[in-house]
Amino acid sequence: MNLFGFSITRSTPKPTAISFTADTISDGVTLESRNGLGLGYAANTILDLDTSFANDEALIFKYRELSLYSEIDSAIQEIVSEAISDDIDGNIILLDLSNVPEDIIPTSIHSSIQKCFDRMSATMKLKTNCSEFFRRWYTEGRLYFHIIIDPNTNKVLEYRYIDPVKIQKVNEVTKELHPVTGVELFTGTKEYYVYAENGSATIQGVRIADDTILASTSGLIDGNTKSILSYLHKAIRPANQLRMIEDANLIYFLSRAPERRVFEIEVGDLPATKVDAYIKNIMDQHRNKSSYDSVTGEQKETKRFFSMLEDFWMPMRDGKGTKITPLAGGTQLTQQLESINYFRQKLYKSLNIPVSRIDTANQFNVGRATEITRDEVKFSKFISSLRRKFGTIFLDALRVECILSGVLSPEDWDQIEEYINIDFAKDNHFSELKELEVLETRLDILGKAKDLQGQYYSKETLSTTILGMTEDEYIEEQEKIKREKEENPEQDMENQEDGSDFNGGFGGGSSNFDFTPPDSEEGLDQDNQEVEGNSLEDNDLNDIENEDDINNKNIENQNLGLPDLSRN
Repeated sequence: MNLFGFSITRSTPKPTAISFTADTISDGVTLESRNGLGLGYAANTILDLDTSFANDEALIFKYRELSLYSEIDSAIQEIVSEAISDDIDGNIILLDLSNVPEDIIPTSIHSSIQKCFDRMSATMKLKTNCSEFFRRWYTEGRLYFHIIIDPNTNKVLEYRYIDPVKIQKVNEVTKELHPVTGVELFTGTKEYYVYAENGSATIQGVRIADDTILASTSGLIDGNTKSILSYLHKAIRPANQLRMIEDANLIYFLSRAPERRVFEIEVGDLPATKVDAYIKNIMDQHRNKSSYDSVTGEQKETKRFFSMLEDFWMPMRDGKGTKITPLAGGTQLTQQLESINYFRQKLYKSLNIPVSRIDTANQFNVGRATEITRDEVKFSKFISSLRRKFGTIFLDALRVECILSGVLSPEDWDQIEEYINIDFAKDNHFSELKELEVLETRLDILGKAKDLQGQYYSKETLSTTILGMTEDEYIEEQEKIKREKEENPEQDMENQEDGSDFNGGFGGGSSNFDFTPPDSEEGLDQDNQEVEGNSLEDNDLNDIENEDDINNKNIENQNLGLPDLSRN
């Protein structure tokens, strides 16, 4: 089988996993082959309770249609702006290699990996296009790129976006019968992509190697069909309900809004065959025939069709003459508006959007973390899960960059992949408020526990249990404190004088927790040493005075009747 594109191979192939069941987590079309006797095609079909979708292509078109609704578009924009933001330097995503073990990849290699990451980010133009990529991924549930490589330099020239309608992943599995038990065993799996310009509903197209395509899916898989679902899938039913309710209420408003009248026309003894003509003649005489053209902005004298929105003309023969009775318009509209708000909130809940974020009446209040609603906490966790899932496409791109550049081998990447993190710039004020309040609470507890330090608990124990530091973080902070004291000893002396420095202790006060009682002999010796040191400092200052200063002082003393300093 010939595939278009390159393939990254390992020096030591992975062992083949033989099982009586196939991999249940699949996001593509499945082709089955038994003993190499041909392939059977099992296309993805989706059965939705609201609408039947023949294949993935029809489902993607439905997702795109949903994204054009004003309510859903506002929700998508809120999610995109929360998930994708930039820091002070304009970086959207950062590479974190701090968890990579030194024995697997030396620290000296980290700079080379970082260069590959920067090159990948520049090639994709993430600072400009990352928000759009995330929106497409969230809306359609999948995102594909074709990796275009320069054969001369062996470097990536472009990551070209592929319409998911035109590409389909294929999982080709082989089965064999066990010679003893006769059980069908799944002996191998091949994954590749099929590109068809006319759509992915068929597998007739160009076969593309798996390593040539960057792919990221939502992770939502239909358990029955193994089809990829978008995060908008569960919003299909609420969106349809909201649209029908709005249309029904709009028709009701239009039909009941105007005040109509009932004209009861006296027809006397006219024969029944002439009543209709008489009524129409009266209507033409008294009805306003002018109309307004909203397209051209002109007023035209044209006859309009009789409809339920116009007045009613009824003949009568009771001899009381013509009578006009007004009909009141619709007045009970509160219930209809409440139903619209109910289905709109239901739609937002299906998208995991807090209603307070969409409702313009609710303003953002920068207060304490206790004011944060449970919906905001759930929304923050939801955004974090979206980031982790979306970030896998950048890990795949980094893998290709590192292997093509010779920085890492496929085996090396397999070892460090789980230790590499993609960090997204955060712009969540609610998370910041929560973290600050947690830190404030920790510091309050730490201040209350100052008397226990040195007696029941060590400083390291309090740091790890209350502040939540790890052992490495504690050692690092102690080194920073020591270095700051060495670099700025004057500030350290000031801290000791005003009681703000405790030689590594916690809490407030004027001394360290490991203090010596003032009435002990050791304490008295320390006081004497301090006194002696002060007197020595005074003598030293007297010694550095020059003769001119002494003579000037003697003249002043003589004038005041004081003793001569030179005699001392």
